[in-house]
Amino acid sequence: MNLSTDKFFLIFIFLFAISSTNAQVTENAYWNKADSLLNSGNLTGGLVEMERVVFTTSDQSVRQKAIFKKAMIHKSMARFPDVQTELNRIGVIRNPEDTLFTMRAYELALAQYMTEDYQDALNTLENCVIMLSEDNPATESLLTLKALCHNQLFQFHEAEKTLVQLKQQSPKPQSALYAKALKKYEDAPRYKDPEKARHLSLLPGLGQVYTGKVFEGGISFLLNASALGFGAWQVYSGYYFTGYVVGVTLLQKFHSGGQHRAELLAIQKNRKNILEFNTAITQTLLKSPGE
Repeated sequence: MNLSTDKFFLIFIFLFAISSTNAQVTENAYWNKADSLLNSGNLTGGLVEMERVVFTTSDQSVRQKAIFKKAMIHKSMARFPDVQTELNRIGVIRNPEDTLFTMRAYELALAQYMTEDYQDALNTLENCVIMLSEDNPATESLLTLKALCHNQLFQFHEAEKTLVQLKQQSPKPQSALYAKALKKYEDAPRYKDPEKARHLSLLPGLGQVYTGKVFEGGISFLLNASALGFGAWQVYSGYYFTGYVVGVTLLQKFHSGGQHRAELLAIQKNRKNILEFNTAITQTLLKSPGE
């Protein structure tokens, strides 16, 4: 290598180093102000700063990272619909090796889970998992959330299949925890159909009994029977107007109210039961393998 070539090579290395340093400074400049605002607790300022980065940058990867950071600020404020809105702005990430690919999918599915859009969460997770290899470190978290979504929809067979898949893919200590979680499906809660509860309440109180509220069902039956009895007695006594206006109106109110109440009780019971069940599953999976 002659002298002129040596000089050219040194100049090239020097320029490359300057370019790399400038790129790093520029990269840090994007986040320094936002991080400072967030560290001081100014979440609104952080949101504004992240949006400024999105608006001003021409670098697609920086833009996607800024949107993701903005979504995480909304997450810290429990604004899960806003989390979904921001993550959908990122657009399609086609490379499954990109860490943002799995992070976006998991956080989007979690936000959908928190807003009770369980089927949407399942679709998000399935579209992600199908692109990943079994040994991808994100697979475990994605599939665990998928099982919890199936539980929320009372799709216990599908949830068990997902946990079995995780059990087979996991090392022995962790697979033991999945085995313990699978045992809990022997006592999985039964689904109470709100529509069925409403229809059963055509006979006052029966819908409440169906949801496990036997005493409340008895009260509902007595209220309806009392309204019917009062109306009939008034008509029998010749007070037709009072019998119709008071008796029939009360009966209608008690009956329709009982149907609505039975439907609501079924929904509440399902939520309570599945919350307790999912909590038990989650606590089992979070235990140390030796416990």
